[in-house]
Amino acid sequence: MKISQFSNINSMIYKTYTCIFGCFGTKITKIQPFIIVSIFSFMISSCTLNLEDRLIGEWQGPDHTGEIASILFEENKNAKFIKNSLILEGSYNVKISKSVIELDLFVKRVTGTVKIPMILRFLTDDEIQLRMSEDGVTRPTEFSTPENIKQIVLERQ
Repeated sequence: MKISQFSNINSMIYKTYTCIFGCFGTKITKIQPFIIVSIFSFMISSCTLNLEDRLIGEWQGPDHTGEIASILFEENKNAKFIKNSLILEGSYNVKISKSVIELDLFVKRVTGTVKIPMILRFLTDDEIQLRMSEDGVTRPTEFSTPENIKQIVLERQ
C-alpha cells in the first residue's frame, strides 16, 4: 500500500469519526479513530469463539434413567464418554448445517470405529443438548420432546 493510499484511508476514517462523534460535541483528535477501531476490533475478536472452542471441556448431566453421563471434548478432537463403568473413547467432528449443529462421534471398538451422528445445540454458554436418532445410524433433523430417550441436556463442569 502506498503512503498516499494510507493517508486517504486515514482521512476517510477521521471524517467518518468526526461526522459521527462531532454531533455530540466531542473534541476529536486524529489518534482517537485508531484507538476506537482498535478497541472495537479487540472486543469483536475476543467475544467470538468458534464452535469447537465453545464445546471444549467436560459436560455432564442425567440421562433418561437419571444416571449421570459425561462427555469430555478435548482440543485435539478426542472425545471420551463416561457413564458408570462404561468408558468410550474416540474423536469428534462438528459443523454447522442449514438448521442444526451436526456432531459426529467416532467411537473406537474392537471391530473398528463406529460413527454416531448426532445434533447439538447450545441452550446457554454452559448448557448443551444432544440428540441421536432412534437407530443410532441416521442423523436426526430436529430436537423433539423432552421424553425422547435419545437426547440429553448436559452442563459444563
